[in-house]
Amino acid sequence: MDQGNILFHSKIETWLRGLEFQRERIFLRSQEDIQVSPVHDVDFYVILLRRLLRQLENIAHYDSRVANLKGKYRDLVERIKIRDHFEHGIDLDNMQPVDAGTLPPGTISAPAGADIRIATSLLGNQIVSGQLTWNLDGDHKVFGGLIMEFLKLYPFSKPNEVPTLGCLDIETFDKFVKESNKAHQQFCLWLSAYNEFAKNQARWNELDHGIGLFKVENFTRKHGCKYKNFWSVTIPTLQHGWILSTARLFDPAYHPQDKKRDKPRISLGYVLANLGNQNLSSSVLQQMISHKPVIKSLREHRDNYLAHNDSNFKPTRIEAEINNLFQWLEDTITSIKKTERHLKSCGNINIIYNEKLSQCGIDEIFEDLLFAEKMSGAATPKSSRQNKTQKIL
Repeated sequence: MDQGNILFHSKIETWLRGLEFQRERIFLRSQEDIQVSPVHDVDFYVILLRRLLRQLENIAHYDSRVANLKGKYRDLVERIKIRDHFEHGIDLDNMQPVDAGTLPPGTISAPAGADIRIATSLLGNQIVSGQLTWNLDGDHKVFGGLIMEFLKLYPFSKPNEVPTLGCLDIETFDKFVKESNKAHQQFCLWLSAYNEFAKNQARWNELDHGIGLFKVENFTRKHGCKYKNFWSVTIPTLQHGWILSTARLFDPAYHPQDKKRDKPRISLGYVLANLGNQNLSSSVLQQMISHKPVIKSLREHRDNYLAHNDSNFKPTRIEAEINNLFQWLEDTITSIKKTERHLKSCGNINIIYNEKLSQCGIDEIFEDLLFAEKMSGAATPKSSRQNKTQKIL
């Protein structure tokens, strides 16, 4: 073992021993025969915990193996940030209340929904702060295992080294998959809502000519709110959502002005640029050519109409084959997971599930709407309209 390795191991192991010592002090101070608050030791324990994590996080920026390790323990890592809100001053107004039902038995007795706010305190064998908890038995042991795995990765890559193949980390790929799934869910929800609305559009737009002219102050629910306002705003909003989300998936890996390339975008371009298997990356780029028309139309609408009001842009029809685009994206994610074995734990779009979930949800909503209309005795529209029109004075 070289000198650098020995020194690094010694530093981290010293911090670990300090962490274990603080844990023992917490339990010692908690005994009934010692009338000293353990809160100070709790606070120092969390500081040491954060110091060890920060060492790992710094190296994860340039060593993909450490980044993958961090992604593997991402739930634990999030809870290590238990002291973050405290370091810059406690903000009780914005601190999330604690769910008393999740606290150790016998620590706090409060009715359901009570507004209880706790900052870095010891309850039983758990450190509690905001909505986060840290178990001094189970979580402490798992964290020790994380640090030992971290030590085995030494020596690490250097910050100025050219990234090696296979540097796509789990956390980044998992974010991309989740964004892809969200975009598809938004698309499915919009499509199902639009189709169901179209079945009732003509009837909901039918005017009740028996009402006659009316003033704004006389406006009521029977004057056509569903069509005139709610659905005419809701459905385009759903459409805007999936267009924005889907277009983002195909953004370049970096913004043109990001000269340092230190602010990557969670997009397919960034994923492919960091794949270890460059043959797969080239194959995906070649397959994407057939989807270029729809990708281009999505990005044009996003850039010129949804994200910015370009006075010269005339919204046109989004190219067809959106379903095929998502199916290809799901297949691409599957191929990447098979090739990059460290990414196999990440999810996927799950197209069939999203389609069924969205359709069933919209069906339930429209069944309730139509049933409510029937129960309220809404009049069936006349088959032919009169020429007389209704307007708000």
